[in-house]
Amino acid sequence: SGQESASSGQESASSGQESASSGQESASSGQESASSGQESASSGQESASSGQESASSGQESASSGQESASSGQESASSGQESASSGQESASSGQESASSGQESASSGGGCAISTTSFQRSLSETLIN
Repeated sequence: SGQESASSGQESASSGQESASSGQESASSGQESASSGQESASSGQESASSGQESASSGQESASSGQESASSGQESASSGQESASSGQESASSGQESASSGQESASSGGGCAISTTSFQRSLSETLIN
């Protein structure tokens, strides 16, 4: 804790810096560790994954695979790009626009974010 360790195949960005990985990557904000296959979004920094791009207007990380959005930041799932204006994540399949934190699901997976916006969509669809 305090530093970040990159898993094999991944690279971890140093705190204050960004790293563009080929495959997965973890952006550091402070420090985080990226898992192989998944990655964690940084809070404060952003990382662009290979194949995806993230345009941050704040902080965000684009994953190439799965990823978890950091608090305050956003993460774009692989295949998508997220342009953050504050914090949001564009998931592939679902999208959740949270005003706060959220995580984007990769592929057509379930959107992990439980934002009120996402809920209202779900409720509308269910109704």
